[in-house]
Amino acid sequence: MKHAATQGNTKAARFEQAAAKVAAIVSPTPEEAAAEKKFAAGFVARLSRLLPGAKVVFIGSAARDTGLRGSRDIDIFAAFPKGAEEEIVAKTFAAARTCAPGAKWEKHYAEHPYLQAKVGGFTVEVIPCFAIKENQRIISAVDRSPLHMVYLERNLNILQRRDVRVLKQLLKSAGIYGAEAKIGGFSGYVCELLVLNYRSLYELLQEASAWRLPVVIDIEGSYYQDSKAALARFPGAQLVVVDVTDKERNAAAAISTDSLASFMTLARAAVANPSTELFFHKEKVPSDSAIRTLLSRRGTHIVLVKASAPRIVDDIFYPQLAKTRESMVAYLKRRGQALIDSAHFSDGKFTYLLFEFAYPKAPPVEVCNGPPASDSQAVAGFVSSRKKTAIRGPFIREGRLVVEVSRILPAQKAVAEYLRSCRSLGTASHFQKPLKSAKVFVGQKKVVAAVSPQAKPEIARYAFRACHWL
Repeated sequence: MKHAATQGNTKAARFEQAAAKVAAIVSPTPEEAAAEKKFAAGFVARLSRLLPGAKVVFIGSAARDTGLRGSRDIDIFAAFPKGAEEEIVAKTFAAARTCAPGAKWEKHYAEHPYLQAKVGGFTVEVIPCFAIKENQRIISAVDRSPLHMVYLERNLNILQRRDVRVLKQLLKSAGIYGAEAKIGGFSGYVCELLVLNYRSLYELLQEASAWRLPVVIDIEGSYYQDSKAALARFPGAQLVVVDVTDKERNAAAAISTDSLASFMTLARAAVANPSTELFFHKEKVPSDSAIRTLLSRRGTHIVLVKASAPRIVDDIFYPQLAKTRESMVAYLKRRGQALIDSAHFSDGKFTYLLFEFAYPKAPPVEVCNGPPASDSQAVAGFVSSRKKTAIRGPFIREGRLVVEVSRILPAQKAVAEYLRSCRSLGTASHFQKPLKSAKVFVGQKKVVAAVSPQAKPEIARYAFRACHWL
């Protein structure tokens, strides 16, 4: 059986051949899929006996046959009709620990706690939630998940499930698969909705190749095919995928601007040249020498801030780390530094903030643009405050007062200034204390040496940055 899109279409047929090869590699074997379902069924049965008031269900990509080979993730939800959040969490946790008493259960947090452990070779997550109906007000975000399972089980056909797997692999190869804050990419649920909406992966990629943002995907017609109404509900969103069980939620909200743009260019590449290599790109981590050589060849000035990593969950950690970098970038630019690029990453033990400057020092002359000449009061204040420090001016250019002042500020000193005053300069709360005792490394050799082996792929990715499909 073939997709209808392949009939009489040579390009579509070439894509189908590549997709079939990829699917054969990334799909779990029948034995693996059966083992997952058998394990999950047993765990659900045991947990159900211990939680008679809840509906215990196995959901997620493994349950829907849209997961990738080797993932071995089992998501078990316990949906309670009522009760306090603390009560259902306590009951679910106690029951999970009873089901697998020898497992090392770890508490994680989304909007409320859930448990995770390795059990029988699988990574099992047990998540308490409340039972709701479609478009009913949720108490926590996970309440929707059982509804997603019912909807997708009912609507995804066999070929579409295969296409979801192939799409996930394509996105994974490009580094944009996963809705977690560290990645800001496409969740498995969004992948399923996209394939369902466009009926096949090939048609999705064809359409995405020509998207004109913003794009609205409303499978259930919750906004009556009125894209303006949907965009008004989600202002600023470039991609709106209306949750099929909750019209008040944009399922694509976690996708960053860069991940969305990457997907559109990736879609063009996949349609134009559907080779299996596109789906299995592997990054090679070059030697320290190769990284240093490339960075040195750029002729720029590199500064690295290395600080202890606060022990917080990733969904808080990475947004706060990004916010801290953005705060530093803004400060360095205000101080006149010619910043080319920056990056942030972590190895779990340390966090790293990398800054690349065009010059070791800021330009020696700073241009201070003042008020319009027509504003007499502002002009008087500007002249009074700047005249003593001016090396040229005040004078008038394009109707405004201008003063030039002398400034020679090393980039390293500007970074150190920020670290001393980070608390008042917009540093995210969990990073204020670590930055106070951070170490600063200057120059390609010291910077590369300061990065741990676990974080080496990140600095290599910065140095050799390129989209492999472009």
